Amino acid sequence: MKINEITSHKYIGQILQLNWHPINRATWTTIRDEGLDEEQDAPNPSQWVMSRLVISPEDSELLKTFDADTVDDFNRFDIDLKEKFPGYVDLIDYENGTVTIVKTI
Repeated sequence: MKINEITSHKYIGQILQLNWHPINRATWTTIRDEGLDEEQDAPNPSQWVMSRLVISPEDSELLKTFDADTVDDFNRFDIDLKEKFPGYVDLIDYENGTVTIVKTI
């Protein structure tokens, strides 16, 4: 198993245990900026929920530095997420080293 597959598997396993919350203003802004509201035909913030993925401190720091291998790992995670959980979207905040998962309800 390649390192990016290990990372993706480690995080994809969290998806079924996520605790969903209403989206906040910043997340709604990102959803609209990315065009997800139109893509998912969910133009109202009340149609969305969010949850923060728990990532390792090391991965968080590497996201902040835009480490190429870590970015590749999370690109693989993105592909796996969309294959296994259609309609779920990962929003990566490189500045803060966080990953938020959003979906419509």
